[in-house]
Amino acid sequence: MDYGAAKIDLVVVTHGHDDHYKGLLPVLENFKVENLIIPDVDINEGFSDALEIAQKRKIPVEKCEKGDVITLDKRTYIEVLHPKKGAYFNESDVNNNSLVLKLNFKDVSILFTGDIEKEAERLLCEDGVDLSADVLKVAHHGSLTSSTEEFLDSVNPDVAVISVGKNNFGHPSKEVLERMDIRDIYVLRTDMSGALVLKTYGEKIRIRETVP
Repeated sequence: MDYGAAKIDLVVVTHGHDDHYKGLLPVLENFKVENLIIPDVDINEGFSDALEIAQKRKIPVEKCEKGDVITLDKRTYIEVLHPKKGAYFNESDVNNNSLVLKLNFKDVSILFTGDIEKEAERLLCEDGVDLSADVLKVAHHGSLTSSTEEFLDSVNPDVAVISVGKNNFGHPSKEVLERMDIRDIYVLRTDMSGALVLKTYGEKIRIRETVP
């Protein structure tokens, strides 16, 4: 679906797994992208293709770590909550080294979690960072490896968005969906609703589904 966009302020590659970055390659190739963000970890898996395109198209690349703040305008900024440079998980644990970002605009906040699993969720809770958000992009496609009760209670979202398609892994997990239901979190799934468009003026969020 064409929304008439010609320029993208920021593209984020949360980690180097195919299902999270390959779809971004044609975006980097065909749109005017102002900045590319990747995590500042010693893991090269999956980033080389994106970095090659960025170099060819002269797209600035920023490696981000916990504590960084990305300012988009006077009212909009992104907090980088994870991973912490020098304290990330082992190099084989690509999921737990995903970038975790909190987008803030006026009174609205959205938490993006990549594919982090319970280990990274626990670290975020123990760090005492403000995880609260109106909308949660559910980690790891709703897998049982993620979305622990402690983490959901810390975020306390009104809406949870699960990015998921047809798969053989059982995503999203029945147990995770039950945890959402118990907490009265409204769940939207891309396999049922299609691409989800979120619009806000900074007070309330309107979410539009693209599947009729």
